[in-house]
Amino acid sequence: MTARDARTASRTQERNRSQPTESLALKPSLAVALLAGALAVQACTSLPSVAIDIALAGAGIIALRHPRLRWAAAFAIGFAWCAWRAGNALDARLPVALEGRDLDVVGVVDELPLTRGDATSATVRIERAWLDGTDIGLHGRVRIAWYSAPPDALAACSRWHLRIRAKRPRGLVNPGGFDAERSALEHGIVATGYVRDDGPNVREGESSFCIDALRETLAREIGRRVSDPHDAALVRAFAIGDTRGLDDDDWQVARINGVPHLIAISGFHVGVAAAFGALLVRLFGFLFPRW
Repeated sequence: MTARDARTASRTQERNRSQPTESLALKPSLAVALLAGALAVQACTSLPSVAIDIALAGAGIIALRHPRLRWAAAFAIGFAWCAWRAGNALDARLPVALEGRDLDVVGVVDELPLTRGDATSATVRIERAWLDGTDIGLHGRVRIAWYSAPPDALAACSRWHLRIRAKRPRGLVNPGGFDAERSALEHGIVATGYVRDDGPNVREGESSFCIDALRETLAREIGRRVSDPHDAALVRAFAIGDTRGLDDDDWQVARINGVPHLIAISGFHVGVAAAFGALLVRLFGFLFPRW
C-alpha cells in the first residue's frame, strides 16, 4: 500500500466514524424543522390537495438522503403530514347536503351523559349511519341532545339506534370568544344535532369495553355514600373527572385557587394510584396471609 492509499483509507475511516455524530447532532434541528412545517399549515387560508401532500412528502423523503437538504426535507414532511391530517379531519364532518335531514345512526354513547332541565346531552361515537336505507359513510363523534328522553335513558357505553337531525359544528367568531368549531375539530366532533321523536330510538346493547361505564358506576356509588350533594360532586370531579355536578361558583373558586387542571387531570392519576395501591395490598396479603 502506498502512502497515498494509506492517507485515503485513514480519511475514509475518520469520515465513517464522524457520520453517526453528525447524524445525531442534526436530530434536534430536524425536529424543529418538522414542527415548523406543521406550524406553517396554520397560516394557510386553504389546504393543499392530497396530490400536493403526497408530492411534498415524497420529495422530502428523497431529500433526507442529502445532508444539505435535510432541514428543508423535514419541513416539507411536517407540512405534508399536518395538511393531510387536517384535510381528513375537515372531510370527516357531516356533508353540507345532509344538514337538516333525518339520519339513522347506530353508535355508542361516549363519555358521561349530562342531564339538565328538559334535555339529556351526550356524545355518540358513530358506528354506522344511513339516509333512506343508503349508507352515507359518516364516522366520528356526534354531540346530540335528547329532549324527550327520561334522565337515565342514555348511559355511558350503551349502544343505540337513533334518528337524528344534525348539522356541521358551528360557533361564533367574536374576537377573544370561545371557538366552538375549533374545539369540535380537536375532539373529533363531526356533527351536532338532536334526537327525533319519530325515530326508532332503541337501545341495542352495550359496548364490549368502555372505561366510561366504570366512571359512571363510580360516580353513582360516590353519590350514594357521600350524603351532601355538593361534597359528592367535588369528590366525583377530583376522583374520576366527572364535572357534571359543578356549577359556575365551583369553577370560579377553582380558577381563583389555580386548581382547574386538578379536576381535568388528577382524577385519572388518583385512579391509577388507587389501583396500584390495591394491587400492592393484595400482593402483601398473598405473601403474608397471617397479616
